[in-house]
Amino acid sequence: MAWLTALGDGLESVWQALLDGRTGLRPVAFEGRLRNMLAAPAMDTEIPPSERLVKMTCATIRKALAQANREPGDPLVLRTMRLRVRHFLAGRQMWRGSWEQLRRRS
Repeated sequence: MAWLTALGDGLESVWQALLDGRTGLRPVAFEGRLRNMLAAPAMDTEIPPSERLVKMTCATIRKALAQANREPGDPLVLRTMRLRVRHFLAGRQMWRGSWEQLRRRS
């Protein structure tokens, strides 16, 4: 199990933050009209959204694999990732090459 939130990415520390009533909400500048200027960004908001999504996804997958004692190159992991994630993100330009990046970085 892994996650990346505005409260952090450690399972125990995020759980404790939630139990303590923290939300991770903070004011975020936005040029459009919004009812609420609060958001809970999990990463640097200066990174373009598509790049941020890929970075967040890769970081979270890496942590989940490490916790499961699996490597990105594990045949079972590769099969699962190709069948599940690729179908979900099929056709999205931002995903192309990202799984290969994840494998190279580990």
